[in-house]
Amino acid sequence: MFADQVVITEDAKSVIPKGARLLVERAPAEERSGSFVIPDEAKQKTRHGTVIAAGAKVTDPDLQPGARVVFGAFSGNTIRFRIRDSDEIVMLNENDILGVLPKDGR
Repeated sequence: MFADQVVITEDAKSVIPKGARLLVERAPAEERSGSFVIPDEAKQKTRHGTVIAAGAKVTDPDLQPGARVVFGAFSGNTIRFRIRDSDEIVMLNENDILGVLPKDGR
């Protein structure tokens, strides 16, 4: 576990972000590159994901649960939940969000 990771035994949906923070579930990393399978050690963490929860002081109406967002490579703190160990949840400040992706996946 890295210094910026927190392990929590609760379900991700039970965590309520404080202030202008967001809980974002990272999108899964690519499994393949062309016809090559990428080993786990070589996978880069994705820089986009889905908002799970938004704090009460989030001012942007686009940053609600279900929104797909893009954030910087070194933004936020990673939180691992033991219930869903394979998922990575990132706690971000509202200012860490670089953009909102369209809902239809384009």
